[in-house]
Parts: sequence; C-alpha cells; structure tokens
Amino acid sequence: MGTPDIPAPAAPAAHLPLKPGDRVELRKERGYVRYVGPLEGQKGEWVGVDWDCKTRGRHDGSVAGRRYFTAAHATSGSFVRAAKIGCGSRCTLQDAMRARADADPVADAGVGSAPVGWVVGNAEVHVNFRARDLVRDESGLVDVPVLDVSEMGVCGFDGDGVAGSDQSVGIRMNALRSLRVAESLVEDWRFVQVLVAHLQGLRYLDVSRNRFDRLDCDREISGAPSMLEELVLNGCNIQLEGVLALCERCPKLAQLRLFNTGLKSLRNSGKFDAVKVLPSVRLIDLGGNKVPWRDAQDVLGRIATLEELFLGNNDIGLHEEELNADGLFPALHRLSLSENPISSWSLITSLVRMPSLRSLLIADTPLTKDEDDWDPVTKQTAMTDSSALLSRHGIMARLGQIQKLHGSVIEADERIYAEKRYLAVECLPSLKEAKTRAEAEKMHPRMHELCKFYDVDLESAAKEAVMCTPLRQGATLRADLVTVLFRAGANVTSVRKEVTKKLPRCVQVDKLRALRERFWAFRKEWGWRSR
Repeated sequence: MGTPDIPAPAAPAAHLPLKPGDRVELRKERGYVRYVGPLEGQKGEWVGVDWDCKTRGRHDGSVAGRRYFTAAHATSGSFVRAAKIGCGSRCTLQDAMRARADADPVADAGVGSAPVGWVVGNAEVHVNFRARDLVRDESGLVDVPVLDVSEMGVCGFDGDGVAGSDQSVGIRMNALRSLRVAESLVEDWRFVQVLVAHLQGLRYLDVSRNRFDRLDCDREISGAPSMLEELVLNGCNIQLEGVLALCERCPKLAQLRLFNTGLKSLRNSGKFDAVKVLPSVRLIDLGGNKVPWRDAQDVLGRIATLEELFLGNNDIGLHEEELNADGLFPALHRLSLSENPISSWSLITSLVRMPSLRSLLIADTPLTKDEDDWDPVTKQTAMTDSSALLSRHGIMARLGQIQKLHGSVIEADERIYAEKRYLAVECLPSLKEAKTRAEAEKMHPRMHELCKFYDVDLESAAKEAVMCTPLRQGATLRADLVTVLFRAGANVTSVRKEVTKKLPRCVQVDKLRALRERFWAFRKEWGWRSR
C-alpha cells in the first residue's frame, strides 16, 4: 500500500530563490543547481543544472568554449531559463504540511482516513493520518502525530535557510511522533540534524533517497537528547561520522537503516565508539553497501543489544573470512548475508561462535546456489567447496543453534539427516585428509558434539583414519586404482548418462555417493558397478 498521491505545493520562485548546491526537479528529473546567472549571447537569467541522470543533459557545463560549471558526466549538464524552472519544485517542510492537510479528502469531515503504509528497509510500516487529529495554528500549520510529505519537494524550513528556523521547528511541530520526508529535495545534512535536535517528541524519522550536497557534519547543533527510536537513511549519500554524531544524540535509538548508502567501511577517525554511540540499538540494516566482514565484526560485534543485522549484497566473502573471536554479537539472533560472494565454508562454520543466532539468510551466494545448477559447458556445479552436501543441509549441520534458514523452520528430521551426513561425509573423512587432528577439528568445530550425540567413537574413528592406507601391501598407486562406472537411471534426462572415474580401491561408499551427487544434481535412482 502506497502513500496518497498528493501534489507538491507550488512555492513561488521569490520565496525560495535558487543558488548553487540546491536540489531541483523539472519534469520528474532531478539534479543539483551549479550555476545561476547570465549566459554569453543569451538574454535573461539561466540556471545551470547537473542532472542525476548522466544522459539527461547536453554538455559537461561548458558552452561555446566557456566553462560555467563542471558536471559529473559529459552529458549530464544543461541550462534552463530561470523563469521556466522557477523554484525547481522546492518547498519548505511547513509548506508541505499545509498542502498535505488541505489535500486530505476527509480533512473537513472529522473522520479518520485510511492507514498509510510504506516499506522501510526490511519491514512495512503502517500509520494513521486522521483528520480529527488536525489542529491548525495561526500560521495554518497542522500539528499531527504522523506526517508523510515524501515526494513533495521539501528542501528545508521556513525562514532564511535551514539554520534560520532552529528554534521555531520544535515550537510548531510539538505533536509529531512519526515523520517521513523521503525522496525529497533536501541537500543539506543540517536539515536532518535540526529535525533530530528540535523535534523532541519524534520517534520515527525517514529521510531516505535524499542526496546531500552539503555534508557539514562538524557543525554542532544545540538541543536536548532526542527521543528518536528509528532512523531511516536508505539510499542517501552519507558520511559515517555524520551519522554516528547524529546517533550520539539519540540514546534510545533502536533501529538504524542505512541500506544502499555507498558505505565502504565502518571504521571512522576514532572519534566515535559504536558501543557508546549505539547503546540501545537492536537492528542495523547495512544492505547494498561495500562493507567487509572484518569491519562488521570489529565495529558492531561488541554491541550487546544488537539482535538483527542485515549485511546482504556487500563485499563479504571476497577474501577468506571468519568470525575470529568468541563473545562477539552476544545477542544477535537474526543475520542476513544474502547476495554476497561467499564461496567457502569458513565464514559459515565460524558462525557457530554466535550462541544466540536463530535465523540465517544466506541465499544467492556462490556457496548456496542450487546443486541442480549444472553447467554443461564447464561440466561443473555451482558448488565450489569440496562438500557434496546440499548447501541447506551443510549449513544447518554446521550451525546447530539456528532454527530458521532462508526464512523456513528447520524440522527435527531434516536436521538429524543433515547432521548424520555431515558427520559421515565431512567430519570423519577429514581426520584422514587433514594434516593433523587439530586441523580437522578446526575445520569442523561440531565434530566432537555430533560424535557424542550420535554415539560415534571419535577416538576409534581417528585411529582408523591414521592407520588406513590407500595402497595394498606391495602395490603401486596405479595398480591399486580401480575404474568405477557411475550410471544414471533410465528416467534421468541428463546430458551425461555415464561417468567413469579411477579411484583407490579403499574408497568408501559414502565417498561414492558424494561423487554421484556431483555428477547428477538431482535425486534419482542410479546404479554403479566396478569393472
């Protein structure tokens, strides 16, 4: 359910004169004002705009050999007559509040309007905008608890710039508890700072998809600590230190959403400590950025209250990574690592160090692609790890504490099957394949636990693995190999019907089954014979 379709207020150009750095909108295209003034050989005043769309303009800010401004792209700049662009669809927050109240179809009926809903990060928020709550002051402003003025061209407050109305903001909007100013024309970070500092009753603030050209994060703003509980900055270009400085004013902040903000690191100059700045945070959404795993664990791992962390579509997995210490993320029960280039089991296996983890999302990664994804050209499956287990079974066997995987509940029978296979196909064979027993136990931290639970004598298994030799006495390696033919069933429609492999004579049945699952990516009747 979307927000009501309310037209943006038409503020006159004299009310909001354009200047370089302002965000403007013209015919549904947005950009930054980079020049205001005359053009050589042209009459009247012109506005030079660097459009967000790199093909929207005609040049890079240079016309007839003279440069007026420098655009971000070769064809993103253009000039528009000042009379045509006017105020660039800009308005103040107070103007948007008046327009919103005037456009409410039930404003005069004294009855509640329908709930308004929108998607915020990974959740949908529903609020009510009720006409009976509308109270107008002498300036025509409406004091309401919930207000959504998204896509209405809001760029600041009444007065001379953002700073001109610091004190009046709180006086005129005392009742606001939830404010959404998403996809607007805000270009000054100070606008967000003023909202947080002076709207004392505000609990929810969403300024998503605003592009800030002025990120003066060092300027101090007076005001009492904010009561803000949820801050949404999805799709904004932000500076981490500016966000942390803002959060420092919000000791009750419980949810911080920074989806697709261009963050490449969570490390700052050392001025802010995430544990102190975010003492009450329960949810952090960092999806769609370029944050490495090491930053996430080093900066966020010591936050004792953090329960949900979304790290989907980042750069996690580009390097061999793992959770390298105990005691990190003590309260985390939901973790999303989907759409990351994770191709080895090391990181997943290390998550066993998170005792509170109950739900894991790790879809659309090289490691968790369906085994049925067989490529007939390369003759390989999507699985790059040596494990032939289905990725879902491999994860639930390695992480005994999780209860949900990819959003579905793990049933007891499924877990037992996965753990038994993992123990037989992965853990025990590793005792022979690894250089030392300690190395095998590091690769499979749950091996001791599973052996005890399923009544497997680990000492005997380790001894048998050490004494086992791939060669018969007096035989050469070549002489000890046997040819094994793997044959698909008659009802299997596959490019390959038979696969032949030379294997040591002492190969175990579990290994043969594992190989078979690599050759055919589906569970069908199959047969094999030695020749």
